Amino acid sequence: MLWKQLSPRYRKLLRDGERGEALVVAAKKDVSKSDTYGVYGWNVTIRVKRVDGTSADFDRYVEAKYADDIAPGTVLPVRFDPSKPSRVEIDTEALREAGAAQAAHAHAAEDERVREAESRIRPLGSGPPET
Repeated sequence: MLWKQLSPRYRKLLRDGERGEALVVAAKKDVSKSDTYGVYGWNVTIRVKRVDGTSADFDRYVEAKYADDIAPGTVLPVRFDPSKPSRVEIDTEALREAGAAQAAHAHAAEDERVREAESRIRPLGSGPPET
């Protein structure tokens, strides 16, 4: 857990902030330093576009539990404070929901492949397989 997640102001922004999108322009994996490999998260630089046509970059950290992979070019959901556009945070709940939907879709596709393959296999004892 990131310490800022304990801040009521941070939690309020993620709950009530306006929704937007940001582009990942740089991403570096935070990997374990032990003999077992593991990704803890990503240090990312995100870029947002403002209404006036300018853009701004922000450095943020995304824990691995919220996303499978993040690379430059990825579009991430964010929450921001319209009265202070420099307050931008990655919308981790939206990331988690998108990941769950993606996993459900992949699981449904796997189930379909299993059903299709099952319809093609021959019952045991019905003779040798056709070649």
